[in-house]
Amino acid sequence: MTLDQDVLECKTEFTFDELSPEARGKAVEDFVSSLWDDWHSDTVEEWQGKLVEKGFSNPEIQWSGFWSQGDGASFSCSFHLVGDNAKQFLSEVDKTKALVFWTELRLDGHRVTDFHVEGNITTSGRYSHENTMQLEVSDYGLGDGWGNGNGSEKLEDRLSDFNSVLDRDAIEKNILEYARGLAQEIYSDLKEEYEYQTSEESARESSLCNDYKYDECGNLI
Repeated sequence: MTLDQDVLECKTEFTFDELSPEARGKAVEDFVSSLWDDWHSDTVEEWQGKLVEKGFSNPEIQWSGFWSQGDGASFSCSFHLVGDNAKQFLSEVDKTKALVFWTELRLDGHRVTDFHVEGNITTSGRYSHENTMQLEVSDYGLGDGWGNGNGSEKLEDRLSDFNSVLDRDAIEKNILEYARGLAQEIYSDLKEEYEYQTSEESARESSLCNDYKYDECGNLI
């Protein structure tokens, strides 16, 4: 028997890399079972920040995962989108209409705000996937730039008439599709994070970082 073999047979403490494949499997299983319940919190908080940057206020993210029917992610929020952030949801025809009308009013000496759209996104049902999301637009269109009711009645009438010819259904449909797409991205990131957190790679990194030692069966000492 060589010296190395003798040392190995007498060894009672092992690093993660020194474990047999079977023992590593046991170590990974124990590592996964010890994960904190809030392993997903960083991903959720990051996405809440992204949603706020996109104009979705006070977003509440719901999700479930990862392999059952109805699993997915969704979010509820209010939104107030202005300018390009709002006009991206107009049809190409309505984008042109809005630009022409806004320009005409400005040339006539009126103060007119850029296009805006606001409303709420809610979720319903016992599942969490993106198709549980519903949207309602409460206000949209170009606005009186005075902002205090001092615009003329004629201007208010012109704005009201113009806003009424925009395709509200298309606006709601486009925003909802966009929001549901974001929910799918949220779910994808959560799944990716879960797969990493429960991987052998993650267990190994944690073991090395914390200088964990195991017995020959993969039990943490």
